[in-house]
Amino acid sequence: MVYSKIHSTLQRNPRCGPNLAPAIRATKPFGFTLIEVIVVTAIIGLMATFLVGALIQDSDRIAKLEAQRFVAVAQEVSDEAVFTGTPHKIAFAADGYSVEPLIASGASASTLNELHRQRKVAEEVRFRVFFFDIDANDDEFDASIQIDTLGTFSPFEVRFIGDKSEFVVSLDDKGQLQLLTEGVIGS
Repeated sequence: MVYSKIHSTLQRNPRCGPNLAPAIRATKPFGFTLIEVIVVTAIIGLMATFLVGALIQDSDRIAKLEAQRFVAVAQEVSDEAVFTGTPHKIAFAADGYSVEPLIASGASASTLNELHRQRKVAEEVRFRVFFFDIDANDDEFDASIQIDTLGTFSPFEVRFIGDKSEFVVSLDDKGQLQLLTEGVIGS
């Protein structure tokens, strides 16, 4: 009785029949349809667009962080010069900058600390330094910003350049550090 019930169910419902596997194999196509290929290509293109946009924004974000770090270091150097009574300088190299106390010849540098070290600027960021009020007859030009014992900076401008933005660190009219964002580059 049970056998006849199962057999009659299989005959009435073609999806449950014994020939189910061959029917599926015959109707299922092999490979991908054109729609599937187009959708996958569109998704990959969209992801690539977001990745490139993120990399460009990342370079500008890093340039801004480097400019903010420079302002913080310069302010700390100014405070250190006032606190210790020792003039300092921020010396620039091709890949970064360092802070150095201006110690008279014969004096010891026993007060050197974490502030007095080389700082590298991120590779994604270019920077340019401009010095003002330089004596044209000075044969011993030193590519550095001087900070005296009152915490006053020699006039300068440092530009941290990302892919689309420039961040400018300079002195305002009162001699205080300022960070400005210049417009979009290349537009």
